Amino acid sequence: MRKERSQTKPVTKSEKASKDEINTKTHNEDKKATRALIATILIISFFLILALIGIYSDESSPNYAENVTDTYNYYDDTIDSSLYKTNSIFTPMSTIDKNELSENKQEISIENIETKKSALEKNLTIGNSWESEGKSFAQFSLEIYNNSEETIKDWYVNLYATNIEITQIWNGKSTIENGILKITPEEYNMEIQSKQKIEVGFIANSSSKEDLNNMKCIDETSNEIQNDNKEENMKNTVQEESKEQKEEKSNGQTPVAKYGKLSVKGTNLVGSNGDVVQLKGVSTHSISVFPQYINKETFKEMRDSWNINVVRIAMYSNPNDGYKPELHNKVKEAVNYATDLGLYVIIDWHILQDNNPNTYKNEAIKFFEEMATEFKNNDNVLYEICNEPNGNVKWDKDIKPYAEEVITKIRAIDPDSVIIVGTPTWSQDVDIVANNPITDYENIMYTLHFYAATHKEDLRNKLKNAHEKGLPIFVTEFGISDASGNGTISESEGDKWIDLLNSYNISWVCWNLSNKNETSAILNSNCNKTTGFQESDFSQQGKWLLKKLK
Repeated sequence: MRKERSQTKPVTKSEKASKDEINTKTHNEDKKATRALIATILIISFFLILALIGIYSDESSPNYAENVTDTYNYYDDTIDSSLYKTNSIFTPMSTIDKNELSENKQEISIENIETKKSALEKNLTIGNSWESEGKSFAQFSLEIYNNSEETIKDWYVNLYATNIEITQIWNGKSTIENGILKITPEEYNMEIQSKQKIEVGFIANSSSKEDLNNMKCIDETSNEIQNDNKEENMKNTVQEESKEQKEEKSNGQTPVAKYGKLSVKGTNLVGSNGDVVQLKGVSTHSISVFPQYINKETFKEMRDSWNINVVRIAMYSNPNDGYKPELHNKVKEAVNYATDLGLYVIIDWHILQDNNPNTYKNEAIKFFEEMATEFKNNDNVLYEICNEPNGNVKWDKDIKPYAEEVITKIRAIDPDSVIIVGTPTWSQDVDIVANNPITDYENIMYTLHFYAATHKEDLRNKLKNAHEKGLPIFVTEFGISDASGNGTISESEGDKWIDLLNSYNISWVCWNLSNKNETSAILNSNCNKTTGFQESDFSQQGKWLLKKLK
């Protein structure tokens, strides 16, 4: 194959110079572009470093970390925590004033502690009850109301539940540990919307009906902050109360320290110094049905806030009304609380459906012998030996002989404590008794009971007549409802009664300390508290009573 040599055209000087110029220009432009790129990279890197330093600095600051952690912990069971994370973590921290952040943190913490305390309103009610195979059963309804402005998640409610088993539960789950029943939600009701309520129902059983009646919501917050300090706070409270009680006793401020052992002089109740004493207080309802009010804290609040100086303990005498020998210990418990607080206490053998006190006379004798033996050295105990004899029961034939026999048994043990005797017709016929009182013993008084909406001027006249004849009267029970303990309220007639009793220095005790759904109950039916009562917790009669006690 033949090769052909290529021919190259010679380059002139002018062409060579032009080419060199172009190459130089291109090179310079490349250098400029490179420098610009490097500068851009450096600038971007600089700002990125500054941003990272800023974020790291803000996130590592104590205020920031504490704020995020604390707020999340407070809110995690009440609102969607992811919302707070979005608003907090991804907001450029350089735009937030740290002082403002610290203030917000404090506000959030306080707000949520208060929300924990007040958000959930709980109401436990008992419905049908029955006996089966030696056990007591009852159906309960637990209403839970969200009173806050936020949705509450993962709620729970604790209840006192001593010796309780849960047979069945709906709209919730249950666990029992150390006498505490914990109610938790199902998956479908884990959230309670603002101003909404849910209801959980369950059936419980126990070997004792009293244990079922004792079930109640625990009125405390569920957050860990309160629990951490609970033991220490309780310790301090006990110490403070103990000191307060000692000061009161040393200064003679408790009723018993002030008046001493009581006795009867003429128509009056008098103290150890002979001065006339008027006792004013409240009566429990049946302690077999409402035992929760037999506690020292309740008695103390009634003494200090309500201004009572006597409490009456109503133990029904008929087994059909709840009587059982085990309740004797409950009575003793109540007397001991009253004694510790310097309150007078009436032990009431509460005849009602049994009509005639002689029906359970033997039981009454055993009961009062036991109580007299236990409290013969107490200065604060009064005995009411038959609440309301009724039906075809006569003073001369039935009540007086019963009273004399029981009084004899008490006096053999306790020679001088005040004994109060019921009168015919639900303790209204004091005028009949005034014609034939018990004369063989001293320190005897007689009951008169009234319900102001029913018992008006006619019964007040009976009282006036008996008082004029020298009969010492003690109103151990009254209300401003009608005679059933329910129905119409009459404050005006109640005012007339209290004015009359006060004018005679006649002691009086209001029926009843409970949240029973009736107008004579002092507390509203939706109030499950035993202490810390607010005005809204009282019924109409309760509010009226507090005014009369002041």
